[in-house]
Amino acid sequence: FVLFGIAPSAEYLYVAALVGSIGMCSIPMIRAVMSKMTPIEKQGTLFGSIAIVENICNLVGSVLGGAIYSATVSYYRGMAYLVLAGFMLIALILLLCLVILNRVDKGRGEYRIIPSSEPIN
Repeated sequence: FVLFGIAPSAEYLYVAALVGSIGMCSIPMIRAVMSKMTPIEKQGTLFGSIAIVENICNLVGSVLGGAIYSATVSYYRGMAYLVLAGFMLIALILLLCLVILNRVDKGRGEYRIIPSSEPIN
């Protein structure tokens, strides 16, 4: 988005499109990390929830992107893309928090549940 925002010529736009297409690899990476964090019996719920969130983000994002562009085009033509780059930075920070918290929780996997002494009827 930064390349789109500061592009002085069409060549920069082509490079930005190429870099942006590589950035789409982040979606499967996020799914893989979340899949490893989720028990097997809840995988369907996880992927259903991810699909719902992706659809909501796509719907809201297109409307929000258009509104940001309309509001900022008079200041600077590429300002909308710079704002969207800021949103991506926030998403990157949240993703890093997710990965770090996942690594902290891996140490808890060694604990076992002690069976209760009550008889099962």
